[in-house]
Amino acid sequence: MTLFVTKFSDTMTSRGWTPLPREYIDIVHKKSKQYGDLFSQIMKKEVMITDREYNRIVSISEYTPDELFARNHDIQFKFRQESIKNCSQKGDCGFILRVTAASGKQDDSFNIQLVIDSNQYPDDIHFHEETSSLIQNCHLVS
Repeated sequence: MTLFVTKFSDTMTSRGWTPLPREYIDIVHKKSKQYGDLFSQIMKKEVMITDREYNRIVSISEYTPDELFARNHDIQFKFRQESIKNCSQKGDCGFILRVTAASGKQDDSFNIQLVIDSNQYPDDIHFHEETSSLIQNCHLVS
């Protein structure tokens, strides 16, 4: 098992992150042969994989793994939850995830948080509190 898989698995456990859908890992593995046996190692770690159903919410922008993890930034998602029938707020329904990059190779400061303060949202997107329960269990994938 590589140090990366072990470290990532330990981080998932310590932070209470939910496992990745097996279907997603299968799809990414078929498209990304450059990662060698990384995905097969992930598939062997029970805390990292689940067979549960999942929904996909696409980001407004696309990111490479380096762009995603190596710098502090916000990622916007346009998303309207089914329970929100008539929204009269300005802009699109959605949410923002705030990425805090790790400051060093063995640093645990990397973090992704849901922005819930409406004052931190630009005019073209707004957040509904009802969405937070759904987003708590999301996975950010590149």
